[in-house]
Amino acid sequence: MPNATRANVGLVRFLGLMLISAVVVMPSFATPVIAANPSPTDKTIAVDADFTWDGVRNCDKPRPNSVICIAAQAKIDGLGLVEYARDAVPTGETTPDGCSEYSTHGSLWVPGGTAQFDGVPVPTCGADDSPDAHYEYTLRDGTGVLAGATGTGDVVADNGVDRWHGTITLAAKSTANGGGASAGPFVGGIVGAVVVIVAAAVLWRSERVSRRRRRSRLCRPPLRAAGDAHRPGAAVADRDGER
Repeated sequence: MPNATRANVGLVRFLGLMLISAVVVMPSFATPVIAANPSPTDKTIAVDADFTWDGVRNCDKPRPNSVICIAAQAKIDGLGLVEYARDAVPTGETTPDGCSEYSTHGSLWVPGGTAQFDGVPVPTCGADDSPDAHYEYTLRDGTGVLAGATGTGDVVADNGVDRWHGTITLAAKSTANGGGASAGPFVGGIVGAVVVIVAAAVLWRSERVSRRRRRSRLCRPPLRAAGDAHRPGAAVADRDGER
């Protein structure tokens, strides 16, 4: 094969490998893979407990016409120590079974968060031992671990104890390491491109060395057998051959 043709073949190989490296690395720049995170879910906690009126919290802003400030506390699985302080405003109405109706509003504290809750009167006593009031509560305006939390249920104020029957639902929180572009494909593309480029360079170098060796062999004069140049009559024979 002529030297020019060999050089062209080597060049074509080199350019082909460079093209392959570009194909390997370019998708990692153009289309980063988005890492998928599992979707978080809300957590609902059952609140079925007796809150004793021995809490230490204060009613920050009791409503006008409030007749009492009740501070209560209890430990709830999934929340820890739950504390609150609430007021009580009579509506002037009486339930069909003979209990006075009140509305209530208060602040609630858990480790790492707070919330507001409201209670509207329920038209039953809620117990048969002449309780003080019966409320249907809702939770709102949470902060910290209670941010976005909701809650529903009922509370029976029963002679020094608030008997809660309901739930508090904690809003799902996004994970700290949110989904984002993954660096894996990008790094893999770079490594692949480097490997291909190095292979191309080695092949190109090998081709050049091979061409030099072939060229050297073609240009080298034929070697005489050892001792021919000094054999008697060798020069005469050579001259006779030239004739």
